Amino acid sequence: MAETEVPEMIEKVAIAILKKVPFGYGMTKSEADEYARAAIAEMRQPTEQMVWDGGTALHDEKEDTTGVWKAMIDAALNSRP
Repeated sequence: MAETEVPEMIEKVAIAILKKVPFGYGMTKSEADEYARAAIAEMRQPTEQMVWDGGTALHDEKEDTTGVWKAMIDAALNSRP
């Protein structure tokens, strides 16, 4: 059975998770991918501070950047051709 392509950010986070797992724990790459996906998905709703800091970084003014943040997290969670 062919493996499904894992989105780049999920791959990066999964590898980071595997590097932190104590040797011998036995976590599979597939399990790490699942944990990575769950962690990234949980970040989809930004904190108020993240929203305003994002607006300041973009335009040097306070603005709601929730839509931009959610689009970026959605892109991290989904493969793109």
